[in-house]
Amino acid sequence: MQNLALSIALVLNCIFPWSISGAEVISASDSSTIVIRDLSRFEPQAHLSNSLQANSWQILSYEAEGISGNMIGALALSEPPDITLSLRAKGWHKVYIGYWNPMFTFDFGTMLKLKLTDDACFETIIEGSPEAPAETVWQTSIRETLWKSADLTGQDLIFRKVRGMKAFLAYVKLVPMSPKEVATISTEREQKWGPEHRKVIAAIDGSEITRYTSEDKVRVEDLREIIERYRYSDVAKVVWAVNYGEKTNYPSEIGRLTCDENAEQFWLLNPRYRNKELRLRELLDAGIIPEAVIAEHAHAMGLKFEIMIRPAIIGEGSSFLGTHQAGDFFKEHPEYRIEAQDGTPIEKLSYAYPEVQEFMLKLAEEAAIKFDIDGLCIAFVRGPMFMGWEKPVADAFHKTYGKDMRNISEDDARLLETRAEFLTNFTRALRRKLDEVGKKKGRRIGLSAWVWGDRQRNLSYELNPIEMIEGQVLDEVILHDCEKLDPEIAAAAKANGCKVYLYPTGYYAEQFRKLLDAYKEGAYGFAQWDIDSVQDDFARWGYLRVAGHPEEVEMLLSQPTASKEIGIVPLQKINGKAISSRALWMSCYSGG
Repeated sequence: MQNLALSIALVLNCIFPWSISGAEVISASDSSTIVIRDLSRFEPQAHLSNSLQANSWQILSYEAEGISGNMIGALALSEPPDITLSLRAKGWHKVYIGYWNPMFTFDFGTMLKLKLTDDACFETIIEGSPEAPAETVWQTSIRETLWKSADLTGQDLIFRKVRGMKAFLAYVKLVPMSPKEVATISTEREQKWGPEHRKVIAAIDGSEITRYTSEDKVRVEDLREIIERYRYSDVAKVVWAVNYGEKTNYPSEIGRLTCDENAEQFWLLNPRYRNKELRLRELLDAGIIPEAVIAEHAHAMGLKFEIMIRPAIIGEGSSFLGTHQAGDFFKEHPEYRIEAQDGTPIEKLSYAYPEVQEFMLKLAEEAAIKFDIDGLCIAFVRGPMFMGWEKPVADAFHKTYGKDMRNISEDDARLLETRAEFLTNFTRALRRKLDEVGKKKGRRIGLSAWVWGDRQRNLSYELNPIEMIEGQVLDEVILHDCEKLDPEIAAAAKANGCKVYLYPTGYYAEQFRKLLDAYKEGAYGFAQWDIDSVQDDFARWGYLRVAGHPEEVEMLLSQPTASKEIGIVPLQKINGKAISSRALWMSCYSGG
């Protein structure tokens, strides 16, 4: 991966440099560049076929503008094994990948998993259903993208197919790097990504373990791959959710597994969820716990690893169709449910009851002990409400104000502040619990809270982050869906050594404009919720990758975002058959 300036230069200067030679490896206009365009060289040869077969890679000859060769590929539900290509290269190179994502196959998106011999895990090139300009009813094209920069000495390229997504690899281009370029990238990796610039929180819900594996079996390296992209970036820590109320995604003595034997009703909801739970079950049956793998890989890359607790404990769900599968604690304690103003029970447990708080504290303690964590994040935004009109709230209100709270409005500030005190006390108890665990582990475990963007909105959701900060309970606070940095929260954080991260409203460019303003007002960094769902968006990742470098964010905002394509190469023939212009329309579409 290159820095922004180098990427832009490549976009401007690398335009179709190939010659049309019959040689297996051809020279480009730069005589030191090589393009491997006969991919029938992959081994083992037994896994390649000239025809379409379910368990083999298909070889397809092609002719395109400026290049011809043999690509290999497979359709979505094909299941060929891994294959290896000898690169026969020495020294540092920029590696470009030419891939094909044809629209007319009606096979939806593409996913190529690639790794060099020495890589810790595969890396993914992923693209949804193809769109113009590369793909139209009149044109189908090879896309070329910069994959990585690496020392290729003694290394081979390994190609993997994922069930559920098609994959066609047309060529591999290797561009030698000059000593100056090698020195630049080495310095960048050592200094640019130093701790002073790592200011991005990468939050991952923890449920997307099939993010890069679709219907395929999940491997340990697939888990590592989810966060491998952060190695050379401004990401400081991975925050991984371990629970959803009393349901956990790891074997727990306190909570209940989301994928346990009683989860059949949940599986009926959506095939994506069913696939997720099946994959998680397979991993756990094999003794692989995702959090443990992610923690180890994050630490190996020099990143911090934190767990996220999602505190809301709900029952059967708003649809009342059993899609949430209430856990044992919920079922056994109807007396702890939130109450509406008229006393009607709601399918959610109230944090006004000490027993509910104690249950979540035990679950948090269990996870903190079980995993090698640097901190814990309590995601209050995944509530978002934790109390109603229960007796403990009424008693607390009467004690403070000498009045019956049932005679006041829902948005009365006194009522909201009374409720907020329960969650503040819960957070204090969680801090004490983490101190106990940290003492046994021989290190301090940080505590952060993911809350709403301003004081008033937090109060409407029974939260008082300023009180938590001023009580020095929190090391960090993340402001969710905020328009700008709240000055009251910023002042409290500055006075008490608490770092403030923003997850601003808006699409990515708008978000990062707000981030730059917040930096000037005292914000520390940027937090991205569900980062694994956006990190394949090239433009968005471009911002996330350098979010700890305000000057680079400024540069990105001041100019059009560079495309990830170095070239789009229209195809003319496949296996000797015309597929360009009108020929593609006639051969692949029946009209209508």
